Amino acid sequence: MLGTRRASPSAENVAAARAHLTRRGILDDIYAERFARRSKRVAFDLLASLPGPAQALSWIAARTKFYDQLAIDCLDAGIRQVVIVGAGYDARAWRFARDDVRFVEVDHSATQERKKALAPPGGPEFVAADLSVQRLADVLAPCLTLGEPVLITCEGLTPYLTEPAVRSFLSQAAELCPAGSRLGVEFGTKAVAAAPLRLRWVPVVMRVLQRWSGEPLQLELQQEDVPALLHDTGWSSAEVFTGAYLHARFLRASDLPLPSPDGGVWSATKT
Repeated sequence: MLGTRRASPSAENVAAARAHLTRRGILDDIYAERFARRSKRVAFDLLASLPGPAQALSWIAARTKFYDQLAIDCLDAGIRQVVIVGAGYDARAWRFARDDVRFVEVDHSATQERKKALAPPGGPEFVAADLSVQRLADVLAPCLTLGEPVLITCEGLTPYLTEPAVRSFLSQAAELCPAGSRLGVEFGTKAVAAAPLRLRWVPVVMRVLQRWSGEPLQLELQQEDVPALLHDTGWSSAEVFTGAYLHARFLRASDLPLPSPDGGVWSATKT
């Protein structure tokens, strides 16, 4: 979402994870494989049984299922505009396409150019933007029917932003959206000490890898601080869905372990 000269490595990693999970029958994203190089897909196949990667795959599966269900629920309720911010290689514009629904993806230009080169026909309207210098409302206003409800999703986005940037982004999203709009967003938490001792190395290693990739993690929050943040930025009726809840709801029949306890996905409404 922020300015960069190369396509996002972390976005490609998520696509490789979704491709792996689809091959296992856990997800249903037939498009993910085209967006991830074979070397990354093979890496997930080889590492999937290790505790750290298995938990990471479980979290990606859980949150993907959450955002899938949120999109379906909103479309069934009559929302006809879906904005995916920091979209990476999201494929919901193809997976959930309906004749009367507009999908808009916001991301930096390097990732979008690679995605467009690999994508099948159709899909979303692509909006290349650097939200560190551009306002979300300004870049989206030409793409939307203003005054009609919008679903905005921010999957895997906020950890890469500073808290002021997240507050600004959420406030601008609320400014843009009329009553009845919905928001899906997740936040990582400062909960390493609460993890089992044998797994406390996992988030540390993840941080090192993210920094090495050029996309360091910047924001972690205590989950109890999130409702106030959402309220302050114009969103209400906030509800959190923990990894354990999502695993029980969507992944009980799978062989995936419980995701790590330090995250939650939030659903909020503009009233």
